Amino acid sequence: MNTPEETALAIAGIFHRSHERRARVSESTVRRLGRRRHLRSAFVIAVSEILAMDFDLTMVELASGGFGIMQTKPLEGAKTITAKRWLSQEELRRLKRGTFNFRELRKEVEAINCDAADDLADET
Repeated sequence: MNTPEETALAIAGIFHRSHERRARVSESTVRRLGRRRHLRSAFVIAVSEILAMDFDLTMVELASGGFGIMQTKPLEGAKTITAKRWLSQEELRRLKRGTFNFRELRKEVEAINCDAADDLADET
């Protein structure tokens, strides 16, 4: 078995060789690079942390399976979003009191995600 450090280095290597800004890596590729039959969550977390600290890469698990990898640097220049700007005063008060309506926010976010998925489907 390869260590998390060796596995992170291998992932960083194939990512940089690909010349992509973002990429997907399958679980089987991570298992192959780590020389492991099973991916334990502690191993994946360790690999992800090493990628972030040593190689400026962000690795996230994807709902569709596998992992997404991207350079972290572009995120450092991204616009900041704050609760103060994007939540109403009433929402901020409810958040502070512990009475915030997360169900309503979930409906809003899910509706936006559905619209975005529809837009992507229309483009293909």
